[in-house]
Amino acid sequence: MVNYTKPMSWITGNAMVINTDKYQDKVCKRYLYHYLSAYNFNSIISGSGQPQIVRTPLEKLKITLPTISEQKQKAIIFDKIQDKIDINHKVLNLYIGQKQYLLRQMFI
Repeated sequence: MVNYTKPMSWITGNAMVINTDKYQDKVCKRYLYHYLSAYNFNSIISGSGQPQIVRTPLEKLKITLPTISEQKQKAIIFDKIQDKIDINHKVLNLYIGQKQYLLRQMFI
């Protein structure tokens, strides 16, 4: 699972960090987040009891990046789509809660 955290976040021992600060002119963090969120990590997952990703195969991961301006444009679009998805999840959860409430009322 890929997460995007705000600066000054605490990272546990089970997490890895990608720091792009040295490459701000080449890498848009939000684009990279969306790219990695869609990436299929199955080929580099190891272990069966508790699957994990270790550093070595992750370091070998090749990522082809468009220009920084293209990355920023795409990141804006992806963020807007994700915002809509998040809103729809919230609405769906409200409907689920409403349905559960109504079903409970039927059996009182």
